[in-house]
Amino acid sequence: MARLSDFHRDRRSRWRRLEELIERADADRLDGDATDELYRLYRLSASDLSYLQTRTGDPALLDRLESLVAAAHARVTPSAGADRAARLFRLLAFGFPAAMRREFGMVALALAVFLGGGALGAVLSRTSPESAQTLLAAFPHILDQSPSQDAATRESAETTLGNHAGFSLFLFFHNTSVAVTCLALGLTFGVGTIIILFYNGLILGCTAMMYHSDGVLGFFLSWVGPHGALELPAIIIAAGAGFMLARAEIAGWGENRETARRDCLALVLGAALLLFIAGLIEGGFSQMHHPGLVTAKIIFACVMFLALVAWAFVTPVKSLEMRA
Repeated sequence: MARLSDFHRDRRSRWRRLEELIERADADRLDGDATDELYRLYRLSASDLSYLQTRTGDPALLDRLESLVAAAHARVTPSAGADRAARLFRLLAFGFPAAMRREFGMVALALAVFLGGGALGAVLSRTSPESAQTLLAAFPHILDQSPSQDAATRESAETTLGNHAGFSLFLFFHNTSVAVTCLALGLTFGVGTIIILFYNGLILGCTAMMYHSDGVLGFFLSWVGPHGALELPAIIIAAGAGFMLARAEIAGWGENRETARRDCLALVLGAALLLFIAGLIEGGFSQMHHPGLVTAKIIFACVMFLALVAWAFVTPVKSLEMRA
């Protein structure tokens, strides 16, 4: 009896804490670390219940602990697909902006690398066109004709809905592969991620300057802008997650490892959603090259980018604690 009394006394604080976490879960006030604690205490309390069921005849204690474990189980175990969908929605709607704010340094680093490549590409195209053409030799479709000829060809061409759909599917998988590569190469201590980011920025900067020099920058922006407003940030965000992996390789995940891992997942899911939307736009609206649509397409691109910024940095972060 003394041993059971000691056991009860040692576990009371654990059970009280589990009750508190259940109440917070019902009020939707759990952050990532508290959710992890709820899972941990649920498993420990279930073990306590199993121990007591074979060693005590106290029905009041057993009833209390059984009710507690059952209540915790209901909150840590999704009961239906709708629950899983709701959790995914919360991770995207609130977890993604929370991750963007907590890990802004990693995303900003990715942006700096990409912009550095873009700036070098623009300078190279402006000061040494021959070097730019050598750089773009891997993309013969860019060099098939001059930018002004390309603009004229696209504006006079007819693109069918079937072509839109097929092109959209191709671009979604292509751009997703670039983003996944940026993420995965974070495991090379970030070196591979830097190379991929810088190279893609270099190509984009070089191409943009070519169109600018040929007097058709507006066409280029109306062509790339509608999907690029989401596609390029998505790749940069995925690269930011890659830099998180590199940081974890070098220094570990830190004290709040579960939060850091959840943030990494939220960034990846957010990037995937952006790429999906960008793929739909790129295979459709971006390929409509009527001259009268140039201004409308550029405005559309600005609206899409501002919507992304608002989601990432203005959306109230619900059910997650922001950390400095």
